[in-house]
Amino acid sequence: PDGRVKFLELLDYLGAQRLAGKPIAKRLCIDHLGIIDELIYDIALDKFLRSPRGISYTKANPNDPLVQITDLPGPAGSPGWGYYREELGMLHRRILMAAPELIYIGHPRAAKITKVYGDVMIEDVDLSGTKARRLFCGEASALAFCRRERVGQEDRFIVSFKTSELALQASRCPHLSGREFVVGRSVANGPPTFDWSAIYPDDFPAAGGALAPLAPAGPGGVTPPPGSTSTTTTTKGST
Repeated sequence: PDGRVKFLELLDYLGAQRLAGKPIAKRLCIDHLGIIDELIYDIALDKFLRSPRGISYTKANPNDPLVQITDLPGPAGSPGWGYYREELGMLHRRILMAAPELIYIGHPRAAKITKVYGDVMIEDVDLSGTKARRLFCGEASALAFCRRERVGQEDRFIVSFKTSELALQASRCPHLSGREFVVGRSVANGPPTFDWSAIYPDDFPAAGGALAPLAPAGPGGVTPPPGSTSTTTTTKGST
């Protein structure tokens, strides 16, 4: 709990500095999305329990305290999901006040944990509730699926913006849409090297040696070997 309080205090400090014309951060990276999900549950539950409706609920159910907002009973499903989505939006806007660009990093949801490569999918995002995931991803400038794979003696870190569900997952950034990039390389006993210039060209205007997009091996794209790992990255921001 103390860490979460400090996190919110830091966000508010960064936001205040930005509003005062003294921005500290250009880009924030939140790692990882599952922690944000837990924080939203806590905030939503706390606000509800302190509200007049929450106080009435507690008095009416002294032997059955509410421990999770989505356990709140209702005639057509839990109204707690509405509280959750509201706090998700409010926290996201609070984070965006801290910096003009924001990156969320998240592991695939437990149901998708065996996924090692493929298209960006909303259902992979580690947030609770289908509607919340769709609302969250619908505001993103781009969604990416990240993986590592071994090619010969070289390990590669690949960021893919490919998707077959164009309605919400497609990148709003033309230089990213439908493409994937090798942004990191390393060899045995050697230090890793990274080049993000293809994804963030404005940050590397003079990078003539930017790593090229990864060429697909066939209709299914690049096939990773056994043992490759993956994570899901959601990028959001005002750009």
